[in-house]
Amino acid sequence: MVSHFFIPLISTAFLFAIAYVRLLMPAVRAAGEAFGLEGESSRTRFGKAIQLLFVVAETYIQGGWSAYCATVTILAMHNYSAGHRWVFYLFAFVLCEGVLGYIARREPAERFLLTLRSVLPMGAFVVFIMRPPFLLSLYGWLAHVVSKGAL
Repeated sequence: MVSHFFIPLISTAFLFAIAYVRLLMPAVRAAGEAFGLEGESSRTRFGKAIQLLFVVAETYIQGGWSAYCATVTILAMHNYSAGHRWVFYLFAFVLCEGVLGYIARREPAERFLLTLRSVLPMGAFVVFIMRPPFLLSLYGWLAHVVSKGAL
């Protein structure tokens, strides 16, 4: 049970956090500078549309982390005769929120719209655990890949 739930979840948490901070955040920052999202041109419609697109994409990617944690937890509950299920839920929740909190501390959030990209995925884990059909409607492809053992 430890080698199928705890260790893979911990190692994936480290990989996701490091990859997001070191790879995705600089790419988004560079794209923002290339499109002129800093300063005056962010007031144009094109600048706002590009910024909104980046926020939605980042929110979806971070929500994917919440969906991954929820999917792994749900699968562990079905595959193992876990006596104390709350330990699995608590562990996955703390790990999920810890990674998202680490990412949120690294991201600049000057405006309300920019804080949503970190706040929405933080609440998504609980929603996905309580309503698995909602998880499948947004991240069905990820749940399918995780259930097949590819991740």
